[in-house]
Amino acid sequence: MVVAEFGKGNVLITPSVNESFEKGCIILQNGKGTGVVGGEKSTENFSVSEEDIVLTFENTASVDVVIRNLEKLKKMMNGEVEDCHTIEGSLYE
Repeated sequence: MVVAEFGKGNVLITPSVNESFEKGCIILQNGKGTGVVGGEKSTENFSVSEEDIVLTFENTASVDVVIRNLEKLKKMMNGEVEDCHTIEGSLYE
């Protein structure tokens, strides 16, 4: 399992689209962040490596699904959702 651990500013998150703007992706790069949550970096010398996590999107509806689930996760982490799914064990270590 490949894990991108968020919360310390160590993951660089880069959105990208194809030339026709019909498909897009989000590239997650561990260890390439700024060290500040929400910090931004130039994409001038950007390149993708085998270790990177790439989320690809064929349409904007699929982007909306990810956004909706991230918003739900935020509410779960803030204790605003009852009966939420939990996973025990080493996933969070």
